[in-house]
Amino acid sequence: MILKDQFINLEFAKKLKELNVKQDSLMIHVELAHLIQKNPETEEYVIIETKIQTGFAANCYYDDKYIVNKYAAFSVPELLEILPETLEDSSESIIIQKIMIGKQITYLTEYRYGIAEIQDVNLANCLAKMLIHLIENKLYEPS
Repeated sequence: MILKDQFINLEFAKKLKELNVKQDSLMIHVELAHLIQKNPETEEYVIIETKIQTGFAANCYYDDKYIVNKYAAFSVPELLEILPETLEDSSESIIIQKIMIGKQITYLTEYRYGIAEIQDVNLANCLAKMLIHLIENKLYEPS
């Protein structure tokens, strides 16, 4: 398994940060100023282009002046810690299935009784989609 497949992608990392999920993860996506240009009128520097670097949070030694943003790149175990074991007013726990669709392995997460059925070929992204669904539909609020 490729290491990057064990963590959520940038799209879901940004969405979880936007939903105020605590940004505490072993891995991070760091958005860095890649191309900076000086505005001749204001003498201020303007970011023209950014790039994304992904790596261990403990090894993030970039100068703060170049960091545009940081996003937690949650792993499967980290997401399982964040997701609720059961939903309020229900004793139903999360179900995670590994299924074959054609020749491709896909992961399916759901809470019983049709709360949501979410699929993705990447287990971390699948769990992130479930967490996003629960928060956006006010079924769960992470602490």
